[in-house]
Amino acid sequence: MARSLVRVRELLIIANSPQLRDRGVLWFKKNTKNIQHAQHFSAFWKRNSITIYEHEHTPLSSIINRLEALGYARTKKPHSKGSFSVQGGLVHVAPTNTNTAYVIEFLQNSIYAIWKGQRALRKERIENKMSLITLLRDGDYVVHKDHGIGIWRGIVEERQRTYFLIEYAGPKHAKTSFDTLLVPLNQESKISPYIGFRSPFMNRLGTPLWKNTLKKTKQDSIKFAHELLELFARRSLVKRQPYTIFRDADDTLTDSFEHEMTNAQKEALEEVFRSLLSDRPMDHLLMGDVGFGKTEVAIRIALQVILAGKQVAVLVPTTILADQHVATFSARLNKFPIIIGKLSRLETRKSIKDTLKKLKEGLVDIVIGTHRLLSNDVHFHTLGLLIIDEEQRFGVKAKEKLKHIKKESVQKQLDNARSANQQSFNQSLGGVDVLTLSATPLPRTLHLALSKLKNISVIDEAPQGRIAPRTFVLPYNEQFVKEAIQLELQRKGQVYFLANRIRTIPDLLQGLQKLLGGVRFGVLHGKLPETKVIKTMRDFRNKNIDVLISTTMIENGIDLLNANTLIVHDATKLGLAEAHQLRGRIGRGLKNSYAYFCFPAHLKHIVGDQLHFKKTFFSGEKTKAAQRLETLLNTQFLGSGETIARRDLEMRGVGNILGKEQAGNAYKVGMNLYCEILAEAMEELKQKTFP
Repeated sequence: MARSLVRVRELLIIANSPQLRDRGVLWFKKNTKNIQHAQHFSAFWKRNSITIYEHEHTPLSSIINRLEALGYARTKKPHSKGSFSVQGGLVHVAPTNTNTAYVIEFLQNSIYAIWKGQRALRKERIENKMSLITLLRDGDYVVHKDHGIGIWRGIVEERQRTYFLIEYAGPKHAKTSFDTLLVPLNQESKISPYIGFRSPFMNRLGTPLWKNTLKKTKQDSIKFAHELLELFARRSLVKRQPYTIFRDADDTLTDSFEHEMTNAQKEALEEVFRSLLSDRPMDHLLMGDVGFGKTEVAIRIALQVILAGKQVAVLVPTTILADQHVATFSARLNKFPIIIGKLSRLETRKSIKDTLKKLKEGLVDIVIGTHRLLSNDVHFHTLGLLIIDEEQRFGVKAKEKLKHIKKESVQKQLDNARSANQQSFNQSLGGVDVLTLSATPLPRTLHLALSKLKNISVIDEAPQGRIAPRTFVLPYNEQFVKEAIQLELQRKGQVYFLANRIRTIPDLLQGLQKLLGGVRFGVLHGKLPETKVIKTMRDFRNKNIDVLISTTMIENGIDLLNANTLIVHDATKLGLAEAHQLRGRIGRGLKNSYAYFCFPAHLKHIVGDQLHFKKTFFSGEKTKAAQRLETLLNTQFLGSGETIARRDLEMRGVGNILGKEQAGNAYKVGMNLYCEILAEAMEELKQKTFP
């Protein structure tokens, strides 16, 4: 074996299943021993994992069969997670539960050695072959492509054959309230879990309703795909000179970075570099959970564009985030002669006028701003890159304006091409590149559909040493709040206290001041003058404020290492993704952090005492608020955003991602089937448009 390989005694391999991949590498690393213990008695872990040991007596063929049963794809070389290859007596495997490839060395019918090798280079970007059936449980809603939405009832034997059993609504006026469908095992691909409403409309067998629903969904999907492909088609006709990657400059940023870039960051950076090296303008989506380092990647991409003689615009949803990005970009790029400007309502008229003039003349390299960047009086000398941070946080009007800007940019290049010599146009630096950053991940099925149109990179690895916040759900109690704040202040830390409504802040502030004499409080909400907002955040950043009482303004992008306790006054008023974003404001460094999601004390659905709380149990029919809080308890691991996204879709719908009309179709047929239909429509239209 090569010297770069490290010998290990055992290896845990987890099934190549989307649901299990959601847990993330760090979760599996932390729970390896628990899983190995559960393999002795749990049918689930026996079915979905194996542990192999050095010197174990097992033939090579047995390992191959077990890997295939776990959904691993056999390839010539395992470039991606969930794949393996065989070369003589060596099995190369890239487990889904690690960021490293391994080599299993056989000697006759025994495992001679297990070697830890290089990192698995990439994740699979498509749904893997592992059956979702193994993870379905009795009572789950499922979708059959031909018959519609029913209830999963497991596997049954009938006339000496094995079938999947799905229960449907019974015929009208029938004696029984349900009907059943036996599905042969070889038709497994027609069944998928239902993601959408918690209690969807169940179909009846033998009626035309499902076929009509599918027909309308397909028609609407084709129309929607046309809209999505329009910009793609226009962009594909525009060419620009490929960028040169200045590796020395990137090395300078690496040397000055106070952290070690994670492997996932490096991989994402190289993927965006490849987009820049293309001769077509990029539309690249960079996804990563809260605090996983998307901004650092964006800064490095911005530097490359600036070194090529172009300008960069960074669009953010709030003035607070704009102020922080100016500080971050300035600090990271201080070794380069780069001029950074800012545009927001906070700036004086004189400052804005000066920045606009310099932008037009090419004297500003990077401009960071809020919606003010979308105003008609903003003109660039040579805009090369538009970075959109948290695009989902912008309103409908802003998104439409962004869409118009992208179309306008492409159309301008096409018009130039028609009026000028084609060769000189292709050699010019035309076409604006777009890099979108998002901390709200897409479910894998939607990821698959959109990946037909744009490049998508995912940072799914937490920075070294990062500890996930401990999450508690409990009734609001002033004595508890006092103790939680005192514990944080005793270790010289700071606290976020989230008030859901502006009108409740004065009473909360007065009550906390009585409880905690001598503690320095600050207040932040949307009705304050923006100068006051920025001053308060700077005071908090400079540790002149101990406890910041704020609305959800702090949700996006606030990055303070010293604030490691979050108290939410009434978490029942928060959306799931919103609560997850807020939890991401703490635990940014190496300290333990604590998130307390409180609810009105009169609910009394909790067990425990003081700061040592057991898991919350909600009696009776769970409300949506209860479901959200329970999900937060169940996702206390780094990189849990993918799970959050799926649960959030189940509870609040997909309207924010697809729009209301398409969300309605997704509800009717289930998210998985809808995205499959949408992906097929996109692929079909792409083949017709770009044969």
